Amino acid sequence: MQKLDLDEILVALGGWGKFHTLYYLVLCSAIIFSVFPAMNYIFIARDVKYRFGRKSMILVSVFLSTIVGLIRSFSINYYMYIGLEFLNTLVGSGVYSGAFILALELVDSKRRNLGNSIICFAFTIGHLLLGAAAWVSPSWQFMLQITYAPGLLVTLLLWFIPESVRWLISKDKISEAEEILKSIAKINGAELTEDALQNIPYIEQTDKAEENEKIPLMAVLRKKSLLIRIIHCSFTWICCNFPYYGLTIQSVALSDDIYINYMCVSVVEIPAYVLAYASLDRIGRKKTLALSLIFAGIACISVDFIQAGNI
Repeated sequence: MQKLDLDEILVALGGWGKFHTLYYLVLCSAIIFSVFPAMNYIFIARDVKYRFGRKSMILVSVFLSTIVGLIRSFSINYYMYIGLEFLNTLVGSGVYSGAFILALELVDSKRRNLGNSIICFAFTIGHLLLGAAAWVSPSWQFMLQITYAPGLLVTLLLWFIPESVRWLISKDKISEAEEILKSIAKINGAELTEDALQNIPYIEQTDKAEENEKIPLMAVLRKKSLLIRIIHCSFTWICCNFPYYGLTIQSVALSDDIYINYMCVSVVEIPAYVLAYASLDRIGRKKTLALSLIFAGIACISVDFIQAGNI
């Protein structure tokens, strides 16, 4: 029997075919919807999606967020609105992270850059739709209703997509994983070989061994290289989030038309994602990130040198 890992099996199933196109269309609808709760408490959703599955996490998050969002549109006072805003963010926390993981786990490693770019595009589309919805809405109540109501359709669509094969294998649900792989092969017009099926138990043992290998936190922190990487990545994430959300929130102050401002700030992400997609596999992750931060920093600092009358 030829030894195959899950990546090799996924490549044999067509790499990227009709199944993946349909799969990503549904997941992108969830990503677009995830913009509306505004932020994601990923730590709350983490245990749920690993214990009950990515698909279950997204389904529950989208449905509950939709219901709470629609109820919020009928708020009778500010305190009710704020309370439901907090609850909405809480229950909708698993949409983005769950959909992101689910999307990347069903493609091989060579196509994860493509999958990541598609998900990012969907997030930008969500921002654009949110700006357009606010623009055409006569009231904040109507805006909430037209942005959250599609969540019911998204919930229905998510019901028909399969669970993560990797998660199923890690949970000993081999027969379900095999059925999903057979469906992928059928839709993509590929062949799932007997060798591939025979390798699934081997993949299971490998994944479970990695999952059961507990590494104490302090042991990780004692390794200088890992500690430096953790500190660096955490600081970089902060540096990315502050200007990103700061510029997005402050976009409404650029000119009199707050809706056009918001959509313009959102649409500029599209060429950025195209550049990132083109450069990640060519020059690497590290250089892409470094150059992005450098140019973004220069652009932000340059704003101070623009005279008010020239804007």
